[in-house]
Amino acid sequence: MVAVVEACGPLAVPLSNIFVLSIGTSDAVTHRHSRLNKGGILSWARSGDAVDVIMRGQSIGVNNQAQFLLGKDHVTRLDPKVAASEFSLDGAQKAEDLIGKAAHISRRFLPDFQARFLDHLAPSYTPLHK
Repeated sequence: MVAVVEACGPLAVPLSNIFVLSIGTSDAVTHRHSRLNKGGILSWARSGDAVDVIMRGQSIGVNNQAQFLLGKDHVTRLDPKVAASEFSLDGAQKAEDLIGKAAHISRRFLPDFQARFLDHLAPSYTPLHK
C-alpha cells in the first residue's frame, strides 16, 4: 500500500498505470477453538492466536484496499496456503521442504506472472536530486 501511495502521490502515476505484485510469506491454514468466539481477551491471550489473527487481518485488509483503488486485475498476490505447523519464519530445520514447496508454487505461478509483468519495460530511473 505504501508503494501505491508513493506512486500516485509524489510520482504522480495514474492509478490505471499501477500494477502491484504482492508477495506474502505464506497463509497458514489453521483451526481456532470455538471457545475463542465468546472467550474474551483472556482466552485470546492464553491461546496465542491474537497476534496471528491481527497480522493476517492487516495483510488481507491492505490487499483489499489496493484492489479497491487499482482494480482486482491490477493486483496480483502470491501467498500460498500451507498447513499451520508446516513452516515457521524462524525455523531452518525444514529448509529443504520449504525450497521444494517454493519451487512448486513458483512453477504454477510463473504463467500468471509472465502474462501480467514481463511484457512491461520500465523507463530508466532518473533521480530527482543530483
